[in-house]
Amino acid sequence: MLKYADDVSIVTFARNTADDTMQAEWDNIMSWSSNIGLLINTSKCSIMNFVTKKCLQIPPLSAANGLHLPVVSATKVLGITITDDMRWNNHFDVVIAKVSKRLFLLRFMKKSGAPPNIMLKAYQAFIQPLLLYGYPVFCNAPKYLLSKLQKLESRALRLANSSCALPPFVESGNRRCEKLVAQICAQPDHPLRGCFPARDKTRTNACSLRAPFAKTKRFYNSFIRFL
Repeated sequence: MLKYADDVSIVTFARNTADDTMQAEWDNIMSWSSNIGLLINTSKCSIMNFVTKKCLQIPPLSAANGLHLPVVSATKVLGITITDDMRWNNHFDVVIAKVSKRLFLLRFMKKSGAPPNIMLKAYQAFIQPLLLYGYPVFCNAPKYLLSKLQKLESRALRLANSSCALPPFVESGNRRCEKLVAQICAQPDHPLRGCFPARDKTRTNACSLRAPFAKTKRFYNSFIRFL
C-alpha cells in the first residue's frame, strides 16, 4: 500500500489468478473505513492492470452494491500520468500541453515590454517546475520524448530573451536524481531503499546500492522496473 496525504494506492503482484489478493485488500480497506466512519468515494477509484502474460485473466474487482470498479488504461498518481502499456508518452503529452498553455504568459509579457530579468523569473516560476516535476521518476524515458521537452524549454527561453546561461532542465533533473540517490544510500530507513538491492560490499569502486534489474529493454525504459 502506498499512501500520501489522502491518496492511497494498492499494488499487488500475481503470476496467476489464484495469487490475486486485490479483492481481499479492497474488502479490508472498505471494512476499516466503515468502522471509523470515513467512507470511500468509489466513483473516484479505479483499477489499472499491468499484464505481461496474455493468458492471465484478472477478475473484476467488486465494489459496493454489486458494482465493479472501472478498469482504466491511464491514471494519475501524485501528478504523474502512468499507463498500462508502461510507456511515458501520455505523461509527456500532458506536460507539453500544460507548458504550451503557459507560454502565453511569456508572449504577453514580451508584448507588454517586460524586462528580460522579470521574464526569466516568470519562466523559472511557472514553466521550469512543470518540466522538472517528477523527473527522477521518468529520467529513463526515451530520448525522443525528452527532446520534446527540451524544444519547449528552448522556445520559452527565446521568448524570455534571456542572456543568462541557465543549465538545461535535463542537467538540473540529473542533479536532482544524484541528490536523491545519495539520500537513499545515506539513509537506511529511506522509503525508497527497498527499491535498490544492496551490492556486494567486497567489490571495489562500487556503489553500495545497484539499480533494479530489467530483463527486457521494454522494462528498462518503464516505471514498472522500480515497483
